[in-house]
Amino acid sequence: MKDKAVIFAWGRYFAQLHKISKKFETDHPEVAQRIQQWDEVHCSILAGTKLHADDIAVINNPEHYGTLHGDLNLSNIHYVDDGDYLSVYDTDQVQRGFYLFDVAQAIFTLVML
Repeated sequence: MKDKAVIFAWGRYFAQLHKISKKFETDHPEVAQRIQQWDEVHCSILAGTKLHADDIAVINNPEHYGTLHGDLNLSNIHYVDDGDYLSVYDTDQVQRGFYLFDVAQAIFTLVML
């Protein structure tokens, strides 16, 4: 997972997923609003979490907040070497939240390695 090709494929996946997510939210706002919020995942264990003022300020900004995978860790991806892309699965934690959450989870994974 420290291989440069895998890390770049991971980044490309995020970029593509978040681009598609932004379009989906624009094209289907009524459906997007029904997707669980970041603080509703795992029986709402994070409900009531206080957010920093900077986070509150971007919740309504579609460049920073929208539908994301929410669980992109090593156990939910497979790198396809001959195609140089990720195969991603386990979408039970898809949520509306901060796009940086997906990126932070990837960074945390690499730090833990």
